[in-house]
Amino acid sequence: MPASSRHQRLNKGAFSKVDKMLPDGSLLAREWLHCREYFHEESKGVRRFLFCHRRKRSKNIAAFMGAVESVLAIEEKSVFGPTQRHNISWARVSSWWVESSMKRSFLTILLRCAQNYSVRRGDFQEALFSTQYTRDTEFAVRRFFDGNTKYAGRCKGWYNQFRPVEGVAMPADMVDRLLLRPFVEGTNS
Repeated sequence: MPASSRHQRLNKGAFSKVDKMLPDGSLLAREWLHCREYFHEESKGVRRFLFCHRRKRSKNIAAFMGAVESVLAIEEKSVFGPTQRHNISWARVSSWWVESSMKRSFLTILLRCAQNYSVRRGDFQEALFSTQYTRDTEFAVRRFFDGNTKYAGRCKGWYNQFRPVEGVAMPADMVDRLLLRPFVEGTNS
């Protein structure tokens, strides 16, 4: 799917909601937000978007996010693909990611990690902790990937909630109180 953007210069990490799909299949992006936190605030309910990344990383991003969703056992899978620009990909994300603000915030962090994934090497763990956002919140990331995907706090933004304060990591018991296993109807959990 091509993405129309009037050839504006974008920095990696920029996101845009898809304004509309044109009859030729092109995706029209009117406003690019150059910060994942701004995009997180503006993306409530948004399932289709474009994002700018390092050149020629679209296949790696799609593979990494496929692995993420497999680990998390997300049933409705997201779809990622390239555009005609080597540094912009499109995404149609699972409704699972947009059902909570914290998941949307974490998704934007995972997309940054995904740029560092190598399909050839299969270095999922290395890519997962390849950004400051995930390295600084490693315990919370691991809890999330262990199935504790329900956020019980009030803070907005993954990094704002779980980052170290004055060089001290958030205590594990506090992370445990904030990231819970979701209740699944029909089970004993």
